[in-house]
Amino acid sequence: MRFRALIFLVAASALTLYPALPGDARADDRVCEPVTPTLGDLAALSDVLPAMAPELSVCEDTCGPKGEAGKWAGDGMCDDGGPGATNGQCPPGTDCTDCGVRGCDRENPCGDGMTCVDAVCEFVLGEVPDCRLGDLPGLGFEAEGEPEDLVAFTPYQGDGYDNYPENGETGDDMYRSYARRDVRALVKYAAAWTRCMGQDWAFGNQQPLGLGDMSEADGAIPGSREDDPGHPSGSHLHGKDMDIAYYQLEGDDNHLRPVCEHRDPKGSYLQRCVSAPDNLDVFRTAMFLAKLHDSEQLRIIGVDGQIGPLIERAWERLCDEGWIDADHPVCRGGGALAYETVNRGNGWYKHHHHHFHISTYGGADEPSEGGHDHHDGCMHQVDGPTAETPALKESFLWL
Repeated sequence: MRFRALIFLVAASALTLYPALPGDARADDRVCEPVTPTLGDLAALSDVLPAMAPELSVCEDTCGPKGEAGKWAGDGMCDDGGPGATNGQCPPGTDCTDCGVRGCDRENPCGDGMTCVDAVCEFVLGEVPDCRLGDLPGLGFEAEGEPEDLVAFTPYQGDGYDNYPENGETGDDMYRSYARRDVRALVKYAAAWTRCMGQDWAFGNQQPLGLGDMSEADGAIPGSREDDPGHPSGSHLHGKDMDIAYYQLEGDDNHLRPVCEHRDPKGSYLQRCVSAPDNLDVFRTAMFLAKLHDSEQLRIIGVDGQIGPLIERAWERLCDEGWIDADHPVCRGGGALAYETVNRGNGWYKHHHHHFHISTYGGADEPSEGGHDHHDGCMHQVDGPTAETPALKESFLWL
C-alpha cells in the first residue's frame, strides 16, 4: 500500500503532456482561460520496474493562478491533486511546502500500462490500430424505420457496451431503456470504435461500457410509469438523452458508479467529485466522447468539473498522436463538452461524478424543453478551488 500511495502522488499528472487546455472559460465574461487538471490513482503497481534514475522527483513552490506563480504555495493548503490535497488547481510537485515531494523513479514506479517520463507517470498508448478494417457499425447502420422512432435499446449487450438493468429495471422489464433509432446507432457506433481503438491499451478494466437511463417507451422521463420521475423536467424525453457510465480503471464492470471521492470530511454526500478522480479510465472515456462527435445530432455532453479538464487534456494527446483525425471537432477546440468547477447554476456542477449525460438534437426538432441547453461556446467554468456545498441525498437518478 505504501508504493500504491506513492503512485497516487504522481498520477495526478499522468496526462501532463501539454501546458494548457484548449478553451476552458468563465461564463460571465466568456474569456477562455487555461486550467491545469489533475488525475488520481491510476492503476496497481506493475511488477516490472522501469529502468530510470532513482533521483527523479518534483518539489517546487510555483503553485498559483495564471500569472501569479507561487501565490498558493506554502499557504497551508495542498493544491496539487495528490493524496491529502484539498484540490487539484496546480500540477503535482508545484506545492512542495504544503504537499511534499511528488515524482516517480526506480523505487517509486508507475502502474500497469504507464511509464515514468521526467518524473511523471504517463499512460502508454502504443500504435494506433486500423479499426476501419474491422466489422464495426457505422452511424447509419440501422436502416429499418425512421431515425426518430423510439425503440428499446437492444440487444442489451453488444460490441463494447452493456445496457444492464438499473434503477428498478429487471432483465424482463427494461422500461427505462428506450432511445431514438439514431441515438441508439450513435452509442453503439462509439462503443464499438472505442473498444477497437483501445484494444492494446494495458490500463483499464477492459470491460464494456455501462448504459443508464434513457426514456420510457412513450418518451416519458424514466420513472414516470411509477409516478416517480427520476430526472428534471425537460430532460430524458423522447429518447434524445442518455446517462452513460465512465470507463473505469478497476472493477469487474463499467457500471454507473462514482469514480472519485464525493463526500466531505464528515461523510456528507456532495453529489460531485471533491478531489481528482481515482478510478477514471480517461483515455477510453475521451475516445468514446470524441466518437460521439462524429454525428451532427450530438448537442451536448455533461461531465463532472473534476473530469472535464482531464477529457480535454486526453483529447489533446489523442489528436497529437493520430488517434483522432486532426480536423475532428475535438481537435479543433469545438467539442460539445460542458462542466462546472464552481456552481454557476448551469446544471453540470452536481450529479455527474458517476456518469456523463449526452443530449442530442431530434433532426429538425428543437432540443427538449428545459433541461441543459448550455452549449454556447465558452461554457466551461474554471474559478479556482471549489466551494463547499450543502450535502444532498444520494441518488443515481439525476440528469
